[in-house]
Amino acid sequence: MSMSLHALSLTLERAAEDEKADTALAKRILGLKGDAGLEAPPRPIPPTFGLHTSASSRVRAVQNFISSFQYNYTGTNFFQIFGVSNSQDMQYVHSKVKRIMRDALPIKCVEAVYMGIIYTNVMRDVVRVPIVFNSMVGKKEYGHVVLLVKANDKYGAIGLSRRDNLMYKDIQHASVRDWLEDYRSSYRMWRHEVIRVKVGLPVEHISSDTSSETNVPIFWKFVSVSTRTEKKWERAVALVEELAEHWQEVADMWRRKGFQSKDAFIEKIPVYLPNLKNTAFAQLNAKKCEKKRQDENEVQAKSCGNMAGGKKHPLAATRGSGQRVLEHIKSRRKGRGRSAKSRKRPASAKAKHIEEKAASRSQVRNG
Repeated sequence: MSMSLHALSLTLERAAEDEKADTALAKRILGLKGDAGLEAPPRPIPPTFGLHTSASSRVRAVQNFISSFQYNYTGTNFFQIFGVSNSQDMQYVHSKVKRIMRDALPIKCVEAVYMGIIYTNVMRDVVRVPIVFNSMVGKKEYGHVVLLVKANDKYGAIGLSRRDNLMYKDIQHASVRDWLEDYRSSYRMWRHEVIRVKVGLPVEHISSDTSSETNVPIFWKFVSVSTRTEKKWERAVALVEELAEHWQEVADMWRRKGFQSKDAFIEKIPVYLPNLKNTAFAQLNAKKCEKKRQDENEVQAKSCGNMAGGKKHPLAATRGSGQRVLEHIKSRRKGRGRSAKSRKRPASAKAKHIEEKAASRSQVRNG
């Protein structure tokens, strides 16, 4: 009992000390806010480059500028950005970067990639491609995005992370394979295993941040490939290497086709670019599109079977017939169970039919 009372008294003392420290901190913060002579904290200054500055030095200067914002450890998302998606176009990215510059608050990996895209926009000799890593430690999954940069046939990266070796990479890797292996080994240093890699297309260089081209879409996730096993990792690396050889060709075609939606463009790649029909990434996307269509048809067929009183509709027996089932049910609803002949009855015949029906009813009532 005495030990319990002693522990309770220690807990109360610590709570009182914590409350006292919080009160003192709150007073100091109020004092700082009320100090008119206090200078504002310095804001990060965007980098400037000389005419003959190398691509590697320019990219490193952009990375130093991004790193000066510091990583956001607070757990609060200051800029309401949650991951990347193909709906985030250049205009959206530019608006977020303007706010980041205005508020000068700590950022995370997505904001760092946004800034990397905007501040390397003038570097026409640098290819920029977003790469998303999904990793797992224990049973918990994590997502991380970096901006792969390529210059003079060498690969590097721009980004921000809690870990120094999971963000910036100097432009020195001779191949995409070396670049990916570097990140994989860095992840393993922190006991993370990379389970999926999502690769985008090169981000287009726009003429200026005020032009009408700022709404140019960004293909954040062109291919997504599992890397859970060693065999899948090797297959994924080979696929990304093959894609890297045709990055710009695919991106140019996407632009010429008016920036079609992801699924529509991916499905048409064998038509748009016949020379890429047999590439691993084109075949992977074709299989995913086919599977998606089959899943949609099966869902439609199942829903149609449920609408038919809980029993499977006879037309739903065959795969890919969901659309036919829907059309059949819509035609039945439109006709309300009547035959095609009755639906096409002329107005005069319809009036005569109504008169005959009324006469028969009156005869029944009179009888």
